[in-house]
Amino acid sequence: MAASSETGIVNTGLILLGELPILSLTDDSDVARAANAVFTQIRDEVLAQHPWNGCTKQVTLAQLSGTPIFGWSYQYVYPSDGLRILFTDDDQYAWKVSIGTDGQSKVVLSNAPTLAVEYIFRQTNVSRYGSWLSFAMSKRMAAELALTLTQHQGKAQGLMAAYQGQLSVSKMMDGQEQSTSEVISTTLTDDVRL
Repeated sequence: MAASSETGIVNTGLILLGELPILSLTDDSDVARAANAVFTQIRDEVLAQHPWNGCTKQVTLAQLSGTPIFGWSYQYVYPSDGLRILFTDDDQYAWKVSIGTDGQSKVVLSNAPTLAVEYIFRQTNVSRYGSWLSFAMSKRMAAELALTLTQHQGKAQGLMAAYQGQLSVSKMMDGQEQSTSEVISTTLTDDVRL
């Protein structure tokens, strides 16, 4: 079953690490402070690894004024909750994530006159996570906290390897809940390459 809270995800990781669970990420303890310090970063990193079910959105991006200096005709506002853009609505046009002409804003550059994207967003509602995502996140928390809480390099490395293995399984299982993609070859070269 999927964890129903951030604390639940962290506690599963702590148990895997051999630590006692906490009541809250805001507890007044070294363990809670360590977990709280890294949770947001770990959550975003794990979410960005895969287009998890319930963690993607589609949106038409707002076009910004100002033309990129060269190579692109338009710049668009990068989604404020975006972690990674997966694809656009029209693969005829190339695109790239960059910094805008203001020198500060994260933007999407393209030659497309309008641009809609599907992207991985910062899903903070843990109840929307599937069990595979929750468990992968717990294993990553265990790996991240291992060195801080145990001062044991071998344990940290072992848990990171366990996380990588779990991530592969979790991505595969999560990916089964969608329609299958069918590759239709058009040439002998495509057949050989595939």
